[in-house]
Amino acid sequence: MERQIGRIKAYQIRWILVIAAVMILTIGILIFWTAGDKADKGMTERVKTQVLISARSQAFSIAEFFKDKQVDLLLLAESEPVKTMEEKEGRKVLKVYVDNLYQKSGNVVDVVRVDKSGVIVWNINIKENREGEGALIADREYFIWAKEQKEPGEVFISKPVIARGGLFKGNWAVATATPVFYQGTFNGIVFVSFLVEDLTKKYITPVALSLETSSLIIAQDGTIVASNESGLVGRNAIELAQQKEWKGREEMTLLLKSSLEGKEKVVVHPCFRFGGFDNPKKAISSYSPIRVNGNLWSMWISVPYEGAIKFAWPIKLGQAQGFALGAIGGLILVLIFVFGVRIAQRDAFVDGFRDGRDGVKKLKKKS
Repeated sequence: MERQIGRIKAYQIRWILVIAAVMILTIGILIFWTAGDKADKGMTERVKTQVLISARSQAFSIAEFFKDKQVDLLLLAESEPVKTMEEKEGRKVLKVYVDNLYQKSGNVVDVVRVDKSGVIVWNINIKENREGEGALIADREYFIWAKEQKEPGEVFISKPVIARGGLFKGNWAVATATPVFYQGTFNGIVFVSFLVEDLTKKYITPVALSLETSSLIIAQDGTIVASNESGLVGRNAIELAQQKEWKGREEMTLLLKSSLEGKEKVVVHPCFRFGGFDNPKKAISSYSPIRVNGNLWSMWISVPYEGAIKFAWPIKLGQAQGFALGAIGGLILVLIFVFGVRIAQRDAFVDGFRDGRDGVKKLKKKS
């Protein structure tokens, strides 16, 4: 009976070991899956933080850039030769400003003096390209705004427009304009044009976290001011998002409208910029407000979610290697234990057999 119990216990031990091995493997898989999920979430939060910081810092840089140029523009408008449109001295004042700006910051601009009827009288730049002088721009939004002003001191920042002259003719440009008053009467405007491509290189390209990064500056009415995708400049971001039915359309529209209300946010959402309208992919997007002299723009940075998660692969690979080594180590220990038990049983059987045999021999000698 005792031997049978011993056999049952040995039989049970083998099953206990098998069950224990399966449990260890299952727990290991659960731990590995949980660790992988945490790595994905951790990397997502890390990228979200990075994208938000980038959007916020670039929004601040753009605002400071235009604030500085606003001060310069107001000083130019108060220069006596510029106010009176004295040909020689007025051109000289603007040329000195253009040259100094280029030497200090590398910024290439057109500085333009327009008379009260909307005709360009001077177009000043580093290459002394006067193309466009004599052109009528009375239809420009910034000229119409300037004519409505009652006193000097205000600055208008335009949406992207196609330049009609100067260095940027035929290209997208953003203008900062201010009215000029002489003896209390409106006497035209002065404006400075900045090439959108240059703004993109300075403020959009540097924030690219990857080749797939989509970066935009959007004006309050939805007009795209600058983008690392040149074909988007001048188009309306909200209209782009709504031009087709697609999964995530309403969410994207709400996010765009929220950004144009001066709000700041970082979010994971479906985005037609990655995958198209038929198969929109998840994106991590951040937007931050740009406030300059009453203008409200928004800085957008978006990266594909899948691309962001790829950064977690080395971590997950290390976890997989660690899990594999742990599983192999655990299996080896189980095998050593199983074989150890079997060897111990064998040794115990051999020792018992020898003891029994020796006992029999001793009994025979006595008899």
